[in-house]
Amino acid sequence: MCKSPIPTFIINLKARTDRKKNFLKEFSGRDEFKLNIIEPKKHDISRVSLWKTINHIIENMVNPNDDYFILCEDDHQFTECYKKELLFECINQANDLNADILSGGVSGVSHFVQVRPDIFWMGNFTGLQFTIIYRRFFKIITNAVFADTDIADVKISKLSERKFLIHPFISTQKEFGYSDVTPLNNNQGRVDKFFDWASHTIKYVNDVSIFYKHQKKEIFTVHDAINYENIYIPTYIVNLPGRTDHLAYITKQFEGKAEFAVKVIDAIEHKKSNLGRWLTIRKIVEQAIKNEDNMIIICDDDHEFTNHYSKHDFIENIIEANMLGAGILIGGTDRFGNVTLVTENKFWIDSYFNAPFMVIYESLFTSILDAPYDEKTTANGVFSKITSNKLLVFPFISVRRVLEESNKANTADHIDKLFQSTSASIEMMIKVTNMYPYDHS
Repeated sequence: MCKSPIPTFIINLKARTDRKKNFLKEFSGRDEFKLNIIEPKKHDISRVSLWKTINHIIENMVNPNDDYFILCEDDHQFTECYKKELLFECINQANDLNADILSGGVSGVSHFVQVRPDIFWMGNFTGLQFTIIYRRFFKIITNAVFADTDIADVKISKLSERKFLIHPFISTQKEFGYSDVTPLNNNQGRVDKFFDWASHTIKYVNDVSIFYKHQKKEIFTVHDAINYENIYIPTYIVNLPGRTDHLAYITKQFEGKAEFAVKVIDAIEHKKSNLGRWLTIRKIVEQAIKNEDNMIIICDDDHEFTNHYSKHDFIENIIEANMLGAGILIGGTDRFGNVTLVTENKFWIDSYFNAPFMVIYESLFTSILDAPYDEKTTANGVFSKITSNKLLVFPFISVRRVLEESNKANTADHIDKLFQSTSASIEMMIKVTNMYPYDHS
């Protein structure tokens, strides 16, 4: 499919002579590109101007015989990883994957899966400075409604599920001390940090994925030897004194579930509720150490079991997570950072926000008690720091149920949407993993 030269459209304001000098230098001697310098379409809002320019390129500039083109902003610069042959190979491979776009590098990305040696599928992303756009995506772009508040890369993220990325990056943005589209990027060094962090994150999470794939091969099947009837897990329910409605609610959640050895713990009240929660967790861990527990469950009094909960599967997950070296196994969360598939129903996460039901293993007890804390301390913040081995059960077996409407920011509808959005992100990653199988070995 790929042929040279590649139609390449560079968006540049005539007044930006410094940028023009830069990209002409970047493309000098690279005969694989056919350069076209495009003056942005005029609009009072620069974001809208960029979108209108992209539409203009698609509708008026791209040759009908071209299957793709490169959209290039004038602050693009090649990295040391760029090679002509690599670009051609990635363009062809991404086309075989029915890609809508293929990015040479991004300043931000969330949710990604390696699908080829140098190609990752990506979810949401930022950065359009060097982007291959395939013909199959043209009409979707030109038919899209673009509001004054929209942003081009965010819009593209929403318009397509087939977005791919070359990594290591072959393109980044050059610092000029100002930005035509993103005013925050006027701060010197800000853009470099974004690209460095995005690249580092991709490598780190991918290394984690490879680690768990190797670990999973070492797991032996012990489930058949387990007597599930004789397993009782110490379960500490955190309840604020006087909150009897919550206590009645959470007590019903555990009715008929003899696998949980339930104990209600009075939450420590503090003017900083986040610190009160952490002090309560410390109190529970101290009690667990006295009891010589090798694992415990900490459960909030607004936790709710989902229809996916089953005793058998849950205990299997606890055992497998322990064999994988997990410090924490989370039953569900409303937000997380980066994530990668570990087993069929468990994901590694680097950070999370709310988790109303979590298993904490003995290996983490001392670290919890040794962790420094102050009035700014949050439980999820500490757990994200003291262990890199946090696993998440999926489908979720736990969600948060809002029992009062006193806090408008935490309405039942709002919380439900957060959990649903998180679930949808994970379901998409499962879909991508199954659609584009890749063997890291």
